[in-house]
Amino acid sequence: MNRGSFIIFLFLVSQTLSAPEYGKKIQYDGCDPVALDDPPVVMSDSAISRPIYPIRRCTKTLIVVILDESGSMDVQKADVIGGYNSFVDNQRAIKNDQARLILIKFSSGVNIAHRAIELAEVPHLTTSSYRPGGSTALYDAVSEGIRIAETAANSDERVLVLIMTDGEENSSKKATSSSVKAMIRKKEALGTWTFAYIGQNPDGWASQMGQSKHNVIVYDLQNQGSNMEKASDAVAKFRAAAAPQSSAFFAQT
Repeated sequence: MNRGSFIIFLFLVSQTLSAPEYGKKIQYDGCDPVALDDPPVVMSDSAISRPIYPIRRCTKTLIVVILDESGSMDVQKADVIGGYNSFVDNQRAIKNDQARLILIKFSSGVNIAHRAIELAEVPHLTTSSYRPGGSTALYDAVSEGIRIAETAANSDERVLVLIMTDGEENSSKKATSSSVKAMIRKKEALGTWTFAYIGQNPDGWASQMGQSKHNVIVYDLQNQGSNMEKASDAVAKFRAAAAPQSSAFFAQT
């Protein structure tokens, strides 16, 4: 055996020894184990045929939920609580994206319920922790959510800001439409931030904030639980994708 053939032989042996067994679950990058039931694809590289094994990427997402707690939400409070809790449970079931969650509630003021905690640790809402009342300081809430997220986000996390409201801004004391728009555009320019809006007059919000029309939908006043269902579905699809940012957040729901 000449030297060239011997080198090729050693390479092929190393590939065989390092290859995972079919039917055996292996783990990539901290993701859930994946069973290799199918044979590998054989590619040609430098005249050497070698198996190419599946690669499962894990993403990391910081989810920021900005939830309306103004007085108008009281009518269907139970639906909002149940919908949010189902949202949390559904997101916990997604294993190939490591997510943390920030919850900000707002009415006349802004209430930071929790800051960037693992989904497994996120508590459910109850009638004690979700008590609608007051007006709608929407701009202040979005501004505060962005501020907290930019401090909490790790360099390998994409950030998803989900805004949910049944009304429109009427009582912010610090932030304005123009200041919030500037913050959103600055973060979107980074390529790792996505903003989604479920609320009244979504087209107006998209135009006002310079957002994609595919990242906004109308808030259903008749069935508030369905709003969380739509949000959960869209968030799940976003987390399942590898894209760091989306301008078609609700397009596939």
